[in-house]
Amino acid sequence: MHAAGYAFDPEFMENTKDWDAAISTGTLEVIERLCLRDAILHNKAGHADPYQMITTESEEVVMLVAQCEKELATYKEREGVFTRGSVLVNAKQMPPAQWWGNYGGHLPVLSRVATSVLAQVVCASAAERNWSIYGQIKTNKRSRMDHAVGDKMVYCHEALHLREKLQKVSYQQKVDKWESDSDSDASDDESDLKDLMA
Repeated sequence: MHAAGYAFDPEFMENTKDWDAAISTGTLEVIERLCLRDAILHNKAGHADPYQMITTESEEVVMLVAQCEKELATYKEREGVFTRGSVLVNAKQMPPAQWWGNYGGHLPVLSRVATSVLAQVVCASAAERNWSIYGQIKTNKRSRMDHAVGDKMVYCHEALHLREKLQKVSYQQKVDKWESDSDSDASDDESDLKDLMA
């Protein structure tokens, strides 16, 4: 993702000819993953058999990846609208999503992939917060606590925190019970959580 973020950031568009193997390989892997995700989402939207197994070797994914790689070549060679001087000037001044919205219209698949990559959160504060909470819950005194129980307690803590946060901003949210499939073992998990919260 870091390689693709560097590749798709328009601020570094002038360096596309200097990409090393790591950037090229990483970018192509991210393109393949995001094209697979798009094909799966497109399939679940009801356009094809929802139970069809889609992999990176599926025909629709291969076609989508090929189209995106063709558009990537256009971007790397700075063809079409990318030959204009204002494009390079705006690449350093405009936010990346806005830049791709203005100049990536003729590269629809690559533009969608680039905006997905550049929309990723660059900080790890949410993960750090979860680890901090986990450290507060699973202390030396509770060292025999199972990991699954600790995970459930962190989940409950975050769910209650989110509920309180939403209620503070005048949202009315009623959380009575979790919905689960009757044939799963979720009922055991629910009773474990009720015991933990009690």
